[in-house]
Amino acid sequence: MNGVSDNLLNVRSWIGALILLNGALSAQAGIVLAPSSVVANNMGNTTQLDRAYNQVHLSHTYTSGATDFDAFLAQGVTHNSVPGSSRWQSSNNITTGAIDFDLGGAYRIDRIVMWDGGFLNLEDVNSLTILISDVSNFATSSTLGTINLGNPGVLVLDTARTHQLFNLSSASGRYVRLQINSNQGALRSSLAEFAFDAVAIPEASSFAQVSLMMFICALLPALRSRRATHRDKLVQTS
Repeated sequence: MNGVSDNLLNVRSWIGALILLNGALSAQAGIVLAPSSVVANNMGNTTQLDRAYNQVHLSHTYTSGATDFDAFLAQGVTHNSVPGSSRWQSSNNITTGAIDFDLGGAYRIDRIVMWDGGFLNLEDVNSLTILISDVSNFATSSTLGTINLGNPGVLVLDTARTHQLFNLSSASGRYVRLQINSNQGALRSSLAEFAFDAVAIPEASSFAQVSLMMFICALLPALRSRRATHRDKLVQTS
């Protein structure tokens, strides 16, 4: 029976390993994440929306979904607000509204980093509510938080705008909504650059399949040992 006990112990060890694996996925370091596409935008565009996350005017670039978030910001990343192409601008006379993004997969969002436009501070977003959802129409969603960027107080061209970092209420989903509540007083709103601190969430089916395979691999030796023990007993009694 020792063999059976040992193998059952192995099963318990594998179960413990699965628990640790799940914990490790939750605790892993965040990566820099930019949207993969725009799902909806009710604020219109004077300039292209992808200018708010295309990295063109950042002093350092990243690989979305791969670069370590904290290590990236530790480089002292700045944004050049001088070129006219350095920001997204809404349609004229539209200052509030919602923009929905597809992240390209399920992620847990923990923080958002933002750079403002500097000399166009009256257009810069002031108050922003961030939501996350598993569905693109946001029929159900979680609020990550409302942030206030404040007035940057710089009315000159700036080639090295520093970032603002905001902690959010961690939640997971594939789609993110930026609900722009107010700007600094202009007749349209703008976003210079933003990115998320995120952790990829494995698909539930994939994680379940891996877990099941690991459990079966751990259980098989115990079943074989028990069958062999039963067979030996039959031999002894015959």
